[in-house]
Amino acid sequence: AALSILAPSVRAQTQSTLPDQPQPQTQPQTQPQAQPQTDDSEPLTLKRAVSLAVQNSRDLRIARLQYTIAQNEVNVQKAEFRPNLYTGAGAVYTYGFPETPGGALPSVFKLAYEQNLYNPLVRGQEKAAQDRALNQQLAIDRTRDSIIVQTASAYLELAQVRHSLELLRNESASAQKILEIGRAHV
Repeated sequence: AALSILAPSVRAQTQSTLPDQPQPQTQPQTQPQAQPQTDDSEPLTLKRAVSLAVQNSRDLRIARLQYTIAQNEVNVQKAEFRPNLYTGAGAVYTYGFPETPGGALPSVFKLAYEQNLYNPLVRGQEKAAQDRALNQQLAIDRTRDSIIVQTASAYLELAQVRHSLELLRNESASAQKILEIGRAHV
């Protein structure tokens, strides 16, 4: 389950690079590193694995979208306290002397201005929207941290398994040499 966060090509290459015969090691390794190759032929280091996992995480994309929605809600709530201008225009045809139902002359262009200065209910809704946006930002951070931990543990588990496999290969090669020496003396 922990390896499912790695890219599918990395998992496929990891499974395909476990042959039964020992293979010579070209470089001595001082720290555990997994050796599967990604599509662009770079070795899969811990830093690269974490970067790929964060880039390709569906959960992180969802958390970011939820944060964007929360930010948009904050902007909608803030709009209540910003100036609102309403304009209108209309061409009218009249026959005779033009009058509106109130007795005034009709307007061809209309401009209205409105702004709330004090509305505690809307101010509370704005504060709640800001708190939801902050919680969504924290959810993004939690999700990213969780992905990093899962990827790092899967990577280190893979490195440990590869090291154990290399030890078993070396042990098998040593046993084969001992067996050949024993057969040569008999």
